[in-house]
Amino acid sequence: MVSLPENFEEQSRVSLVSVPDGVDTDARTDITTIFGAMRRAIPGYVEDLILKINQSNENEKITCAIIDTSVGWVFEVVNKLGIEAVAIWPAGTACLALAFHVPQLLEAQIINIDGVVTKDEPISLSEDVPGWTNSEIGWKSIHPIIHKVALAEFYSIVPEFSKFYDRILCNTISELDSAALKLIPKPKVLPIVDQFSNKNYICDVLKIGLELTKDENGITTRHEISAKINTLLSSDVIKANALRNIKEIASKSCSEGGSSFNNFKSFIEHVKSL
Repeated sequence: MVSLPENFEEQSRVSLVSVPDGVDTDARTDITTIFGAMRRAIPGYVEDLILKINQSNENEKITCAIIDTSVGWVFEVVNKLGIEAVAIWPAGTACLALAFHVPQLLEAQIINIDGVVTKDEPISLSEDVPGWTNSEIGWKSIHPIIHKVALAEFYSIVPEFSKFYDRILCNTISELDSAALKLIPKPKVLPIVDQFSNKNYICDVLKIGLELTKDENGITTRHEISAKINTLLSSDVIKANALRNIKEIASKSCSEGGSSFNNFKSFIEHVKSL
């Protein structure tokens, strides 16, 4: 917000609106209270905001809502108002596939209700998708309460509210992430942009980066960082993978006629038709 120009609102057709999250000032360090308050407060404020906008201008009503999956309970609001919903998933596609499989993982007792992996082996959804160890799963946290709430309130709402939307925008490229995309049964995933946020993909599959290791005290030292940077910059293999493979595929996908370009174009055309 600070970086926006002073005349941003005059130049842009985008209006930024904030709504209360329902969290008391003295409770902002209690993650359990924060999640609960947000889930109770935000949907009501969002509903009031949509109704106010739609009643103020007959010719410019809200016909589509793009909602981050981390606030999935807002999908119920727009569904009740008869507005089409589209989800957006900012993280990697493999993490999205993992989120959709949380109910099955619980049922198979691969993870327990607290999200802890019960077996001494990585969670594997497919031979073509890198697995997750207990320390690598997306909801893992040092604090046990945050760990449990993150699983219950974030990952579980992805499959829970997927019935409210038919499309989900995802940060990936079809040509590079086809195995993970196949693991997502519903809704239709629209890969629209490149983002490699998963360490296993970067280091083991795409081979365009190096893992930073911690010492016996759990600290990644400056010497470790310096050594990996030097190796990264001097590695001909990593340079070749990044330039010849990843850059070429990503550029082609995002250019006119590419998969990401076509996905985004079809999405915009669909929204304009509502």
